[in-house]
Amino acid sequence: MSRSAQSRHGWLFGQHDYEILYGPLERSREVDIRALRARPLIVGEFLTFGRSDRIYDVIVASITALADGGWSARCRLVDLQWM
Repeated sequence: MSRSAQSRHGWLFGQHDYEILYGPLERSREVDIRALRARPLIVGEFLTFGRSDRIYDVIVASITALADGGWSARCRLVDLQWM
């Protein structure tokens, strides 16, 4: 990776301190993502994450500023794929 690609990569992803909170997604269909230092998510942004046997696509529905300076994003399940 070139030096410019490395610096661009670091800028895009920055420090990560995400906390992902969810119950049984098949029922609740919602995910909360929180962070203090990570780049805030954007309403309408699509995210994909996986667990041992499934891949989930979610869309960011709302963002809330937290008292500690961090943020919390409420995401809605868009698609669920079994692996």
